[in-house]
This record gives sequence, structure tokens and C-alpha cells, in this order.
Amino acid sequence: MAVNAVKRIIDPARDTSVNLKMIKIIKKMGDTVEESEMIDGALIDQKTMGRGGPTRVEKAKIGLIQFQLSPPKTDMENQVIISDYTQMDRALKEERQYILDLCKQIKKAGCNVLLIQKSILRDAVNELSLHFLAKMKIMVVKDIEREDIEFYSKVTGVANPGQACSILLRGSNKLVLEEAERSLHDALCVIRCLVKKKALLPGGGAPEMEVAVQLRQLAQKQVGAQQYCWRAFADALELVPYTLAENAGLSPIHTVTELRTQHANGNTDYGVNVRKGYVTDIREENVLQPLLVTLSAIKQSSECVRSVLKIDDIVSFFF
Repeated sequence: MAVNAVKRIIDPARDTSVNLKMIKIIKKMGDTVEESEMIDGALIDQKTMGRGGPTRVEKAKIGLIQFQLSPPKTDMENQVIISDYTQMDRALKEERQYILDLCKQIKKAGCNVLLIQKSILRDAVNELSLHFLAKMKIMVVKDIEREDIEFYSKVTGVANPGQACSILLRGSNKLVLEEAERSLHDALCVIRCLVKKKALLPGGGAPEMEVAVQLRQLAQKQVGAQQYCWRAFADALELVPYTLAENAGLSPIHTVTELRTQHANGNTDYGVNVRKGYVTDIREENVLQPLLVTLSAIKQSSECVRSVLKIDDIVSFFF
């Protein structure tokens, strides 16, 4: 589902990045996680404002507004004093005419579905506006979140369906939904890494061990303190398969030693097989990871160490 969602919003042959904001995830309790589905287009988690108007529209012409369909308010604190009923009647008529004119402009634009951005100050649409829009056969959906405006604009702002999609995530309870959302987000990030750099490496600590073996061989050609630095970097890389074996309940020392031997003999695809509990050709097990993940991990950890090594002294301070 994550792969299909990413392929929906990009051109794999041309694009080199993915904007995950164009994949909207909506969580709903009920059913199982297996019932989750990808929807081609926009899924809005809001109720329609009926008032006698349509609740289902086919071949919709969608309008998206970021202002309120309600009587205007002044920017300053003012008071309006009405002395008789004729002035009251005039004020109500002008208010009614103002809202009616707005609704007519929306209808004139050819809109039959109206999305209204949520307002934090007052109601986005009042009852009078809903009455007029219902008479004009315009379906209204209000309280669209501000951060969702760009998403819906991408979907509805072009003649053909825009490059965006929605995922309806199902779960039996809130905890299952939150865990499913995290897992789905991780999967989307993996696919984004593949789009940015179209390459895969064997998993199971295989690339880290191979780099460590190569560094140890190159360290023998170094002289002085440089040799210790190269070896220390190799030891740090071996912590990846070491930790992987330890978390899997295996003997980390035995596993890393065996893995080091395999890579020294030229078996570069060997890694820690968590399922079988020993070192195997991890590529044959289809355990792969994006190249960008490995590169980013090594680069960021190296930059972090360089930043720490630049610290000359630590000044202790107590309150």
C-alpha cells in the first residue's frame, strides 16, 4: 500500500524526491488493520452541512474558500445604536443581502461542492448561508483544517486528478491505529529513500561489516595514529551487526566473528539472519535496505563525532 501510494504521486522515471504531505492518512476505529485501503484522491473526514441541501454529488465542481460565509465584522471595537424597528429591519436586510451576494458569486462560478476553511475566531458559515447554499443545490463541508488546504488544493485545483492520494487506516482501537500509522509512515519513508537514490543493499549488517573489513585492510597501510583511527572507525561500524544479533537473542560475539570471517572470504552479501538465528546470504532471504539509509547513518554519525571532538573543555556549572 505504501509503494502504491508513492507511485501514485510521483513519476518513478523522472522524480527524485517525494513530498509525503501529498499522502493524507486518516485514522478510523473499526475493522482490522488489514481492512485499510488507499483511495485515489482526497478523503475528507468531515460531515456535510445538510440543511436540506445535497449530501451526494457526482461530477463535482469543487470550490475551496478561506473566508467566512457570515456577516462581516469591523476591525475596531464599535457600537451600533438602533433607535427604532425600521433601522433594525434595514440592518437585517443588508446582512441578508450581503450573504446572498456571496452565495450567488459561488453559484456563478459553477461550484456545486464547497469546502470552507476552519475559523478560530467565529463560525466559518452561519445558518443563513447554509440555507441559501442548500437552495442553490450546493453541498457544504466546513471546518477544513488550515494545514490540509494545500493538500485539497493540489487534488481539486486541476482539470485531471492531482498528484495526491489518501489512505484510510483502520484499527480496532486507538493504540492499534497509532502503531499502524507509525509503521505506515516508516514504510513511506523507505520508499521515499528509494526514489531519491534508486539502489538497494543487503540488510542484516552486511554493508557495515563489509566496510569495516575494508577499513581494517586499509588501516594496515597507514602509519602512526592514523592506523588507530581507521581501526576505531571499523570497530564502530561492527556495532551495527553486534547490536542486531544481541537484540535477536543471539550470541553477539560469535555472530560478529563468523560474519567477519565470511566477509574476509569474499562473501559480501552475508548478514545476520534474525529469523534463522545465524549468518546467511541475506540477499537470498530478500532482506534489503535502501542505500540512502546506510549512507545517511554513516555520514550523520561521523558528523556528530566530529562535532564532539571539536570540544576542548567542559565547564561545569551548578545552580
